[in-house]
Amino acid sequence: MNENLNTDEFLEEEIIKYLSQGKKLFSQNRIDEAFENFDKALELNINYADIYLTKGEAYMQMFEIEEAEKCIKKYLRMNANSYRGYMNMIEIYTMRGNFKKALSFCNKVIEQRQNDFLIYYKKAYILTQLTRIEEALKCYDKCIQLNPNYYEAYCEKAELLAAYCNHDEALDLYSKAIKLDSNRIDAYIGKALVYVDLENYDHAFLTIKKAYELDPSDEWCRCHYTIIKDILKNQKNAPNNRGIVIPFN
Repeated sequence: MNENLNTDEFLEEEIIKYLSQGKKLFSQNRIDEAFENFDKALELNINYADIYLTKGEAYMQMFEIEEAEKCIKKYLRMNANSYRGYMNMIEIYTMRGNFKKALSFCNKVIEQRQNDFLIYYKKAYILTQLTRIEEALKCYDKCIQLNPNYYEAYCEKAELLAAYCNHDEALDLYSKAIKLDSNRIDAYIGKALVYVDLENYDHAFLTIKKAYELDPSDEWCRCHYTIIKDILKNQKNAPNNRGIVIPFN
């Protein structure tokens, strides 16, 4: 009996060693060597659930979604109702564009963790893709209620509202995001684009200029900065213009 226990413990130690080495190699972009270690672990015990989890998550990072799905499904068969397994399946089905299946796994997670802000954030995005907008907005609200400091939720809810011409609330949400973190550019860019929709190019330029000053290397930010700057410059040069004077730097 003790001998069997010692053998099992030794095998598990070897499996954990191979998985650890494989993860380290994977992080160094030594992909083939990483999977050799994963497979060595598998040779020791084909029923060791964490091997499939590790391989599945590695495949996800490589965007080999079909292989990732196979591995995570095997993991879930051995470790039913796993939060991490469910979250991976949400990611897999989102990446595949199968939002209905992704939604079903969101609901499974919510059954387990009703106070997990992150699952409501993910569910809001998935509902948006399914054009279930009111439900998506409620999920963003729930996410913010559970975590009032979650910057991304404010920005994505604002973007959704702006798309449906609810500009005032969108501007308010972007302002709240900026108060949470004034050194990130996403909310400034989003807010500037709302001002563009409203044809308020003075405020749009001042807002996008702040984003550009924070991160002039960001291509998306630089693109919007250049476009808005050109629009405002043309507007200022138009006859009978009464706009405020903006310094162009």
